[in-house]
Amino acid sequence: MFRFTLCGMALAMLLSCTNTPKNPDGSTAAPPDIEKSAGPDGSDLLRTLQGKWQSERDPSYYIEFADTRMIHSNGGKVTAESEIEIDVLCQNTACVSDSTDLPEGWCFTESSGSEIQCNCVLICDKTTLSYIAIGAAGGNLNFRRVQ
Repeated sequence: MFRFTLCGMALAMLLSCTNTPKNPDGSTAAPPDIEKSAGPDGSDLLRTLQGKWQSERDPSYYIEFADTRMIHSNGGKVTAESEIEIDVLCQNTACVSDSTDLPEGWCFTESSGSEIQCNCVLICDKTTLSYIAIGAAGGNLNFRRVQ
């Protein structure tokens, strides 16, 4: 019984990182007469982010999610802290991109003072986190879970 519960929890965590449910025909596009899904539950997405992640590009750079706090550190020193909020449909005004539509995924915003940074999550599972900081240079930010 415990094994089935554990497997169910792991599956729920993996599935919580996407907001594009498949239609019966296997496509992910919403039929024209049906509204887009409300997306996954934000608390599940927040729970999936929790922990410490190491940058694949710069091994001395880490991000850590502790409840609704995001802590950036480099070389063992904290460089920034912010409050995060899950935005499953990427509707926050900071998530609006002038050039193109956002890629498939869900968003979280980082707030520190009056500045808000929108991040579009492309991949999020037990070991991998990949997101794009909307409006910032640098492309995809890729991390591996370390804790």
